[in-house]
Amino acid sequence: QDLHDLIVSVTMEGHSGITDTAVVYVNVNDVNDNSPKFGTSCRDVIIPENSASEFVHAFVAVDADSGDNGRLSYALNNDDLRDLFRIERDTGKLFAIPLDREERDRYDLEILAVDNGPDRRTTKCVVSVKVMDENDNSPSFSQSIYSASVKEDIRIGTEVLRVSATDPDSGNNAKVTYAIEKA
Repeated sequence: QDLHDLIVSVTMEGHSGITDTAVVYVNVNDVNDNSPKFGTSCRDVIIPENSASEFVHAFVAVDADSGDNGRLSYALNNDDLRDLFRIERDTGKLFAIPLDREERDRYDLEILAVDNGPDRRTTKCVVSVKVMDENDNSPSFSQSIYSASVKEDIRIGTEVLRVSATDPDSGNNAKVTYAIEKA
């Protein structure tokens, strides 16, 4: 509580009828004695690769202090990732450029909440941003030309040649099926 109202009475000793009353207002000034705290917003995040939406997640912290002591600013503490991610200083909203899972599938970020008091207090939120695979790559053969020679009398079902193709996507997006096309 930052304001207290007190009613003070004075009585002259031995004279019960002579009294006076005053109101005293006590204003308690805040001291920066609380650190910011992240709630449930401090959690891992999954985003689709190549996402057109830049907004990723909003980080929210609270500080029990008042005034500048309780006003928070947010920062990304990963200098090496500032070209990929940015955080709004006043809102805690995290943004990212479109990310490629085949290049990197996880980013570990350290988000800071800092109060604006004279002796700044800071809290960290460490999260992983996982990049979910999209089927954005085509399969490719391991070589562009395959060649085999066979005798005309080989048995049906004999393996003549084995081709190989891969897809850099993951899971079902990386499954490759083969078919023979007529020329």
